[in-house]
Amino acid sequence: MNRRWIETFGRLAGAIAFAGAAGDSASAAVLRVGNGHPYSQISTAVTAAQDGDTVLVDGGWYGAFVVSGKSLTIVAEQGQAVSISFFGIVPLRSTVQGLQAHQRVVIRGIDGPFHLYDNAGTVRLEDCTIVGQPGDCASVFCVPPTAGVEATDSASVAITRCSLEGGAGNSNTVPPFNHCVGGGPGLKVFGSTVALYDSTVSGGAASGSCPAGTPTDISSGAVLQGLSPQHRFEATSPLRTAQLGSLDFEGTAGDLPILLISAGTDFLDAPQYQGVLLVGPITGVAVLGALPASGNVSLPLFVGNLPPAGVQALDLHLQTGYATGGGFVLAEPSIVTLLDPSL
Repeated sequence: MNRRWIETFGRLAGAIAFAGAAGDSASAAVLRVGNGHPYSQISTAVTAAQDGDTVLVDGGWYGAFVVSGKSLTIVAEQGQAVSISFFGIVPLRSTVQGLQAHQRVVIRGIDGPFHLYDNAGTVRLEDCTIVGQPGDCASVFCVPPTAGVEATDSASVAITRCSLEGGAGNSNTVPPFNHCVGGGPGLKVFGSTVALYDSTVSGGAASGSCPAGTPTDISSGAVLQGLSPQHRFEATSPLRTAQLGSLDFEGTAGDLPILLISAGTDFLDAPQYQGVLLVGPITGVAVLGALPASGNVSLPLFVGNLPPAGVQALDLHLQTGYATGGGFVLAEPSIVTLLDPSL
């Protein structure tokens, strides 16, 4: 396994160098959000950010934000909880809209509902706990709850290691109202294609005589789910160079993990491999040793530096495949945001 580890990170180093040279995953600037940082809200940092920048968020409660027509990575500081809500109580819905085909938005570790609207480019949500806005029947008319994630006319959405829940229903039995609204869906899809990996989806709670929401509401489009849930993968992110992280693999004893390494994203439904290819172009492939009897293995992740000079952050796109007794399956992705150690 040690020899395989050396081979893996030789390929990682080559992929990182390629990504820096390509420039489409490299960020010239990192905008920091939180107490003591230049920005107190994610929304102001997103507005100030240039195409391709990274927004690094300290733990806390923040207002909703809108990403419109630019590539961004928005990531919670490692080990810190970030909630888009009103004092951690009422979820506030953020929006990603207007991405062109060459643009991409990565959101990792940011908890709150999302509306993904009119995106030809790619949207990636990872490690998020997402609950829709609740319904409101306080007045003459009930305002329905929102979905945890609503994808409208968005061509390439991938949701990994997330929990999606629709907003709770609401009721008002005070005369003369006596009305209610049911729970919202966990995922609502219209004219979009969404890939789900290692994620749970549930409807919002019922209220009064109105029912709970459904897990999904698909008017048009498709939801593609990884068909091999026993195969999992996660990489530490964000990760500062010269900091030690990990690559964690999980499967069945004897399976052979294969790590696909890329500077960018792709979206190719591959039913013959029971999944969706979400990285590309692939710049490196690392074949590890067979999984032990436990089915789990964790390898250290260490990156020495970021090319080229002046780059403060870089996204490395990883996805696992597993060679099994029954063939090859595509498993989940993980995006590593590499940061300059001075941040």
